[in-house]
Amino acid sequence: MQLARVGAVLGVAAAVVTTGLLTALPASAHNKDFKAKCEDGKAVLSVNLTQYAPKTDDKTNYLKITLDGQHFKIIEFGDKLVEKYSAEVDLTVQHKFAAEVDAYDGHNGKQFDHKTDPADKRLIVEPCPEQVPPVEEPPVEQPPAEEPPAEEPPAEEPPAEEPPAETVPVTTTTTVATTPAPTTTTTAAVVPVAEKDELASTGASIAIPLGIGVVLLGGGAGLLFFLRRRASNS
Repeated sequence: MQLARVGAVLGVAAAVVTTGLLTALPASAHNKDFKAKCEDGKAVLSVNLTQYAPKTDDKTNYLKITLDGQHFKIIEFGDKLVEKYSAEVDLTVQHKFAAEVDAYDGHNGKQFDHKTDPADKRLIVEPCPEQVPPVEEPPVEQPPAEEPPAEEPPAEEPPAEEPPAETVPVTTTTTVATTPAPTTTTTAAVVPVAEKDELASTGASIAIPLGIGVVLLGGGAGLLFFLRRRASNS
């Protein structure tokens, strides 16, 4: 009886040990590694997670990353995650990453969860100003070449005003020809002047012809008188 009891106790102990070993094996198979550095002018976190349970339709693993205590990224992954995550930050000062793994397998769903150690110096990005990308200065704009001023056409001078042609006054000269009267005595008939009412108005004045006639008549009478006197003196 005692041997049977000892065998039973040993069997139970062996079963417990075997179960513990089987439970511990997956835990040792989950590999986790994180490392931060300056790279290409950015703060970069390298992630290396392997040997995790594969992703299913309703189950997956999660990785949560923070930078300087602020939320940065949450990534879903399956049996492994090997990737780099970069952030554009001021590289003249220090920065610090932190990571948290939530694995769905294991006892109570928390057995294989993992948080990085806040004292892990591999998650610190030291200042690296040599990695700061140079600031591109805007190109200097060359002033446009000055174009020669367009030649303006000469201003048209107004045509010179020609002096008005001088008007030569026309002088009308009336020449009265004097013909010596014949020696014979001529009795000039007095032509009666019709009254103004009996003459048709022609628009011409008779004063000038009448005056000429009076002059001729007077000259003839004077010449006749002169000839008679000369004849009587002879």
